[in-house]
Amino acid sequence: MVLAFWSNYPGRSGVTTNLSSLGVIKSYWDEDSKVLLMENHRNVVELGHIFSPNHNYETGRDSLYEKNGWSDFLNRGSSPYLYSFQLISNKLFYMPMGNHNPDLVELQLLESAEHLLELFSHYFSDIWIDLSATNRVSTRKILDLADCVVVNLSQNLQQIDDFFRNYSNVKNKAFYILGNYEKDSCITEEWLRNQFRIPEEQMGVICHNRALADACGKGRLLPFLYEGYAKEKKNEHYESFLELTKTYHKMEQEISKRKWKSRIRRSQIAM
Repeated sequence: MVLAFWSNYPGRSGVTTNLSSLGVIKSYWDEDSKVLLMENHRNVVELGHIFSPNHNYETGRDSLYEKNGWSDFLNRGSSPYLYSFQLISNKLFYMPMGNHNPDLVELQLLESAEHLLELFSHYFSDIWIDLSATNRVSTRKILDLADCVVVNLSQNLQQIDDFFRNYSNVKNKAFYILGNYEKDSCITEEWLRNQFRIPEEQMGVICHNRALADACGKGRLLPFLYEGYAKEKKNEHYESFLELTKTYHKMEQEISKRKWKSRIRRSQIAM
């Protein structure tokens, strides 16, 4: 199952943090899952930074990306496990782009995205891709290929209006996350669902949490989430953790429905 995590506006809704947090939660709840995280763009905070406290953007890139990444996998072949990092034992993996010219990597992805995702599907139960919000051709291609698009919105009317005016092609396979959510905003989850006729089961929220953002910036997402869930109600961020878990279960239920419908369509075609 290919999930594309995407936003039509950069930097507002926390796409990379949302993807990473939900990936950790999935590894906890879903015993049979084996999830690969990847991205199609360079960023100040990439997936590798969120999970690695020892990785420094300025000095650590070569050591993290050298001879690792999906661009190297395309060039050399063999098992994708050799080109990825195991974040949670046999459950959650991260494969960076690779230490190459970004324009060259973009071209590789355009030419090989379908082939690459098909290969990875033989090794991983789910492939989650952090897509650039900029107008990259590879982003449009993966949005088309994805089984589900996790649309990350914020409580910003301009962003919301832009999405529903200009991206109608994404809506038929979208699950919506209202990121960096603040309950005192006039743009609530309920308002958004009613305004755009979004079924309740197709939308979740991830609350604004400064401590979560700080943990991601320091490469300490895993200990932050583990410690938070272990403390349960004693944790000062308990309410935001509940919303995060609730959103995960909503998203998984929607994905399960789509998997079932996809199997039925394939069986009908085979007949």
